[in-house]
Amino acid sequence: MEFKSFESLGMFHFSDSLKAVKAKLGKDIEYKESESYHLSLEKKNKSLHIEKYKLSILFHEDKKSIEFIEIEKGKFIFNGIDLFKEPYTELLNKFQVLDENLKVDDESGFESKKIGFGVSRNLHNGNYSKYIKSAFAMSLEYIDRPIPSGDDILMHYLGYNPFDE
Repeated sequence: MEFKSFESLGMFHFSDSLKAVKAKLGKDIEYKESESYHLSLEKKNKSLHIEKYKLSILFHEDKKSIEFIEIEKGKFIFNGIDLFKEPYTELLNKFQVLDENLKVDDESGFESKKIGFGVSRNLHNGNYSKYIKSAFAMSLEYIDRPIPSGDDILMHYLGYNPFDE
């Protein structure tokens, strides 16, 4: 699937509603619909998992557009680069040139807010995989979403912060 920054991944456009995505899938492609809770928004969002494509799509709360798309295998092509076919270290080098503010999470993956995508790798027996495990595309709205702090997460799940005692 070709990725166009903040626009689309393959046939899925960030402007597509839940209803439009279901119509694109038709009756022959199976999908599973669920809800995802996001602590930063304190709201539930609809999501679709399409096993045939190893793809998950997260919709905005109003279901009128896509926030986030993650793919676990297949093709994710940007600037002629198929992210699943290049070794992670080569991807990292290429994208550090394209985005000087690339956010690198140790060795587990990276994210580009400038381009609107990121990748992650598997960790097995203390070693990261040579190739990526998944790639994800983000809408501009998703990138602007506030990230909850560790204290916010503790308060949400425990109702208090044990480190404040």
